[in-house]
Amino acid sequence: MNRLAFIGGVISLVMICLLWLLISLESLDLFINVSIVSIVLLSLFQIKKSGILSPSTIVFVTALPYFLTAIFNSYIYRDYSYFLERTNASLIFYTFIFFGSFIFFDSYFSRVKIPNLNFRKKLSLNTVFLFYSIIVFIYISMVAMLFSLDIGAVSRADIYKSKSTLFDVYKLFVYSFSVFYIWFVVSVEQKSGRALVFWLLPLILFSATDILILGDRKLAIILFVICAFAVNVHKRINPIYIGYGFVFGLLMWVYGYLRNTSFSEWGAILSELDYGTAFSPDKSEFGAFSIVWNDYFSRYSSVQMQPTYLETFAQIIPTFIFPSRPISPSVNFVKEFYPDIYNSGGGLAFNAILESMMNFNIFGPIVFAFLIVFFSKFYNKSHFGVLLGAIYIFCFSFTLRNDMISNLRTFFILSVVVSMCILIFCRVGKSRSGGD
Repeated sequence: MNRLAFIGGVISLVMICLLWLLISLESLDLFINVSIVSIVLLSLFQIKKSGILSPSTIVFVTALPYFLTAIFNSYIYRDYSYFLERTNASLIFYTFIFFGSFIFFDSYFSRVKIPNLNFRKKLSLNTVFLFYSIIVFIYISMVAMLFSLDIGAVSRADIYKSKSTLFDVYKLFVYSFSVFYIWFVVSVEQKSGRALVFWLLPLILFSATDILILGDRKLAIILFVICAFAVNVHKRINPIYIGYGFVFGLLMWVYGYLRNTSFSEWGAILSELDYGTAFSPDKSEFGAFSIVWNDYFSRYSSVQMQPTYLETFAQIIPTFIFPSRPISPSVNFVKEFYPDIYNSGGGLAFNAILESMMNFNIFGPIVFAFLIVFFSKFYNKSHFGVLLGAIYIFCFSFTLRNDMISNLRTFFILSVVVSMCILIFCRVGKSRSGGD
């Protein structure tokens, strides 16, 4: 065992044991305070060890808001429900096991040796740029036909009612091609600075449509994170730009209260907005992480075992081929606990920690951390390694809100699209030396 893994493992184990002792003694106030200090220490250790823009750190950091939401909720539940406070404490404990295990596995495992491939462009960057611009234009046209291009003209209810399978598939295709395009421009063509901004104009237009018209933020944010990651591989990004990124993330958080409303209403909404509420994680999309856990254990006294990880392979098969395929745990949860939302075609974010325990009981968070870290070890600084890192970031960022089938389905579609793009736009050969 290497020294770093030993240190990370010992730190994580000591913290987990201390939290277990505190929750067993019903010292919930001290438990919460120790949880906060512990997760800060683990986060600093991860950033120092791997860097803020490494794929594993990006996935680690994007999982943190869900953990912090659970901690915030504990202060709320303290005033009116001991049951919820105690249940929420168990969520914090098992989520911390996930983070502690993540730190250990990320320190312990070495990078997986991947083929040393050399990628050269088969078609010019201008051609790829034109093709990307066309598919973005088609996407925007589909948005205009199905919904509208007026800011605030489309509500979340309208989006659910007008849901189109063709549109959803095409949207995921555009996102998948965007991952390839970022990699092609930044890693293969090695564009940077002002030139990079020009070549990313279709990406900016595509993301603006998703954010301003449809109110979707997560995937657009991930694409820009991937861009920062790819640029940082070749030239370390100035920390001040990383700071700008965090500010942008906070603005996107507040934008959650403005999305799907007319631009003319923004001033009134902002003037009346309680910013204490705006930055309250339980009122944001991160709050569902705790809601799902607390709803589940309000009905069930223990985890109901279900092999959903194995079922993911059956769920990939289209329904016209396998009509009786099992439904995903996230869909099943909404169907059971929120039938009105389910019948309207809506959904909720899920809880990956809960799903892991449905498969492996108390060892679930450890197994889940192992799987997430394992896939990060295919990244290195070669062209191919950067591409695998970009795919990993896209599939597993904000992973605590997803069930396993969502991750696997995204990975499958993204891999197919990117592979096709490489065959069309790139020449692939063996490189004499791989990236580190």
